[in-house]
Amino acid sequence: AMRSIWACHYEHVHDHHTNEDAIMMPSMATRINLPAKLTTDHEGLVARMEGLKVLFSSLTNATQLNLAWSEYTACMLPHLFEEEQIALPLLRAFFTPAEGGAIVGKILGAGKPAALGSFFYWFG
Repeated sequence: AMRSIWACHYEHVHDHHTNEDAIMMPSMATRINLPAKLTTDHEGLVARMEGLKVLFSSLTNATQLNLAWSEYTACMLPHLFEEEQIALPLLRAFFTPAEGGAIVGKILGAGKPAALGSFFYWFG
């Protein structure tokens, strides 16, 4: 079960970063001088994910994940918080709802099932 959950998370986060790097941030950069950290964090996060991927491939118990998972979440959670507290308010401030919706529509149109399922979960 843990490998299946990890595989879905891995796909979702890679899809999330790809969409930000290819669609969201370039669109926002046409009007906003964005903090570089919003995308440069992706490199370190992906490196940690690759390490976790190796751990999951040979995992025999959850204890083996403790340190690597703690380090990953210590980087990932602040990054996600920054996106929610900086990027999304900037999108709402500098783009009309229709313009922001068009950007998000491109992301949803390219979305993979794991990513779309995560959106629908939070939509309630």
